[in-house]
Amino acid sequence: MIVKDGTLEFEINGHLQKAGPGAVILLVAGEVHRSRNGGATPVTYFVFHAVTKEAKTTAEAAAKSATGK
Repeated sequence: MIVKDGTLEFEINGHLQKAGPGAVILLVAGEVHRSRNGGATPVTYFVFHAVTKEAKTTAEAAAKSATGK
């Protein structure tokens, strides 16, 4: 995520933090996370999602394991 305006409050794996304009937040697959406006003004941020061949294979394996298929 990249914060454009305002303050983004986010939690990753139970750790709460705040980030302002220009901040870059990197999440790794499988991390439990959430975000919300952390200030008195609106927050604008961009989310980029990239899937690598390795990540896709891992996700497919996990899905197969969970469903037993």
